[in-house]
Amino acid sequence: MRIFILILIIIYSTLSCNSFVQEDKKTLFDNYEHTLSFIKQGNDEYMRGNYKKAIIFYKKAINDGKLNELKSLALNNIAESYELLEIYDKAQEYFNKSLHIDSLNPLTYSNLAECQTLTNDYTNAMLNFNYAIQLDSNISIIYLNRGDLKERMMDFNGALEDINKAIEKDNNNKFAYSNRSEIYKIFSDYNSAKDDLDKSIEIDPTYVVAYINRGFIRKLLNDLDGAMQDYDTAIELEKDNAICYLDRGELKMEIGDYKGACKDINFARTLGFDISNFQWVLDEYCEN
Repeated sequence: MRIFILILIIIYSTLSCNSFVQEDKKTLFDNYEHTLSFIKQGNDEYMRGNYKKAIIFYKKAINDGKLNELKSLALNNIAESYELLEIYDKAQEYFNKSLHIDSLNPLTYSNLAECQTLTNDYTNAMLNFNYAIQLDSNISIIYLNRGDLKERMMDFNGALEDINKAIEKDNNNKFAYSNRSEIYKIFSDYNSAKDDLDKSIEIDPTYVVAYINRGFIRKLLNDLDGAMQDYDTAIELEKDNAICYLDRGELKMEIGDYKGACKDINFARTLGFDISNFQWVLDEYCEN
């Protein structure tokens, strides 16, 4: 799972410079606050998922602002918004504009690398992740996202190494443990995969993805009751998640509860999920 880094706020220390007279300091501070207000409004829309509206506010911040630090921040956040809108060429354009102003920002290089990963430009993504780490080797999330890239490149040992480094830097990140469990699953180390998902859920008991994945791992460990509990919990937390119903439906089919399986699979269909791969179950076991 990728983690989007939205840079929310920066500390502006220039206001303390002795080269400004008091009036200049006040004017500068007022300008800073006015520009920052647009960025905050953009962040609010971003967090609501209104990415197009967020871009409007970020562009207002750019037009309003005289401080390069805030312009760089707004440009980065525009790029993040375009990325979530899946307009990747515009996203990369604005990440590069941000880096033109602040060429030593490791988070922006990491963001650009994430976007390049999504467009399968793995070579440049790796270069930018590596440079981000060269700029600051203590940011957990950069290792985590480079680990995601390495997994996509089928370098599972390298991915595990990066995720371990991410956890070393921040041992309270639910995504890191969840991602590492995927690598352990690839290595068929199901007990370690389950342990990591246990930790992910311990950090965030509402993390639905971890329950779904742990349910699958428990099936592989032949803990069918535990798997059912995980799927039930996932559905309680997110009642409109079709994947939860499909996975639980598969499990019910495995234990011979065909009526329950039909109900879950059909409900996944009502949620808009393509169940064509399960049509044979409906044809064989379910009433029309």
